[in-house]
Amino acid sequence: MVQQIKDHVPDYGDFTPIMEFFPNPDKLTKEFVGTYGLKVYKMPKDVVPDPKMRYIQAAAYIPSGIYKSTYNVASGTKEELISILQDSKFAEKLKAAFQELEETFEHYD
Repeated sequence: MVQQIKDHVPDYGDFTPIMEFFPNPDKLTKEFVGTYGLKVYKMPKDVVPDPKMRYIQAAAYIPSGIYKSTYNVASGTKEELISILQDSKFAEKLKAAFQELEETFEHYD
């Protein structure tokens, strides 16, 4: 994801969101979550007018992929997001976010 940000996210202005998807490796929770994802995107100008602000969103998808639950896990400039992704503490934060998203589906009737 770091390389994609370097290659496809400008310092200023709009860009096409970049995404990464990966299957849920946990057999105990595969019943609720089939795939996880990360997305780097920019909010619309009328919501966040700062042309440098970017966001990282974690997502969990039910096995069919029809429904998802999302959670913003980081925000900042392009360089700040690169730094965040390279920080070992971010992996812990991301794991906690994915667990919270799992619970959304686990307790859904």
